[in-house]
Amino acid sequence: MSDKLEKGKKIFRQMCDAFESFGLKFARDEEKLRTNFIMNGDDLPMHCFVRIDAERELIIFQSPLTFNFSKDKMVEGAVAICSINYLLRYGGFDLDIRDGQILFRLVASYRDSVIGNELFKVILGTAIGTTDEYNDKLKALNEGEMRATDFLPKN
Repeated sequence: MSDKLEKGKKIFRQMCDAFESFGLKFARDEEKLRTNFIMNGDDLPMHCFVRIDAERELIIFQSPLTFNFSKDKMVEGAVAICSINYLLRYGGFDLDIRDGQILFRLVASYRDSVIGNELFKVILGTAIGTTDEYNDKLKALNEGEMRATDFLPKN
């Protein structure tokens, strides 16, 4: 077993222990070094996936939104996502222009790092908070209740 894989497995166990200490109910796949869980936000449920990429020494959080942009809202959606990402300090939204799928992604490297529960708390808090803040607004845009210009940064 490579050193990177061994370290990745150690980080995965540490991550799962941290999640348990936070009282989080989650499923884990020890072979693929990934977890998944559902969080109930203020408005929409959030499907969350956190995995360890041992080869690149990364912790990757992803939360696909529960809807896709329709073809007629794709350009407005892309503008809105760019505007949101401009404001974010950590993580960002991705848009797959093939099918309109939107997801929030946050990546943290553990290369040459000492990892503690606080990092996992920051990753979860930031990712879940950001997803919850914008998922309903992006859905409203898709349904014609908001416009891309509503997402532009205010001076």
